[in-house]
Amino acid sequence: MRDKKMRHFMSSVLLLPVLAGCGAAVPEQTPEQIRAEIAKIPPPRPGLWEAHFTLTEFSASGGPEGADERMRRELEARGRLGQVTCVTPESAKSAVEEGLVRYDGAFCQVQSLRVKDGGYDATLACEHDNGVVATVELGEAPPGDTVRSTARVTGTLKSNPDARFTYAAEQTDKFKGKCPTE
Repeated sequence: MRDKKMRHFMSSVLLLPVLAGCGAAVPEQTPEQIRAEIAKIPPPRPGLWEAHFTLTEFSASGGPEGADERMRRELEARGRLGQVTCVTPESAKSAVEEGLVRYDGAFCQVQSLRVKDGGYDATLACEHDNGVVATVELGEAPPGDTVRSTARVTGTLKSNPDARFTYAAEQTDKFKGKCPTE
C-alpha cells in the first residue's frame, strides 16, 4: 500500500517540470490586460529548439516516505535528458499564449503578466488533471537563438493537502536550426 501511495504521489507531482494551480485564485489583472500583455511578447522563431533545465532548489514534505528524494532524482534526470521541439510557423503564432494557459500539461489561469523588452514575468495558477495544484512564477528573457527562463513552483495534491513541494529551476532553450521535416 505504501508503495502504491508513493507511486501516486510521484506520478502526480512529476508530470510538471514547472507545473501549477488553478481554481479559486483571483487574477491580479483583467483578461483584457493579460491579452494585451501577451500580444507584446514576440513569438519564438520557427524551427528546432532544444530545452534543458537545472533544478536549483527543492523541498517536499508530507508525502509517503522516500517520495521527496525520489521526486528530486526524477526531476534532476528529466532536466539532464532535455526536450527537443519543432516549432512550426503556425504553432509559433500561438506558442506564447498556449504555453501560459496550458503550462506543462496543466490548465492554467494567468494571475499576472508583465512584459518588458520582449521578456516577461508571470504568475500562473494551474491544476493538472492528476490532482496537482500549484502556483508557478515564471521569468523569461527576450527571445533570440538562446532563451533563458526561471520558474518557481509551489504546490500540493488535492488528494493529500499535507503533501507539499517547492522547487525552482532554470531553463535554457537553444535554437538548433530547421526542423527535420523541412
